[in-house]
Amino acid sequence: MVFPVKSFKPKASSARPTFKCTKMDHVAINLKILLLLLFLQGISEASVKVGAVYKYDLSIPVEKLYDIVEEMRCRLGNCET
Repeated sequence: MVFPVKSFKPKASSARPTFKCTKMDHVAINLKILLLLLFLQGISEASVKVGAVYKYDLSIPVEKLYDIVEEMRCRLGNCET
């Protein structure tokens, strides 16, 4: 049996897919983000408990950032002078 197929012409407004999120969807997404952040924070805390972990916050101008890479290469024995 053959069924006739009507041609499908999308409306101009349906060119972009739309996604409907309910309030519960937003709550679920926010909960997943919170759990991920807590997990990431837990990695740092667990590393400190296991052994010596040093954490530093550095502010470096972008122009000088690659100088650190070159300096570390020299200190690790792969220096090109």
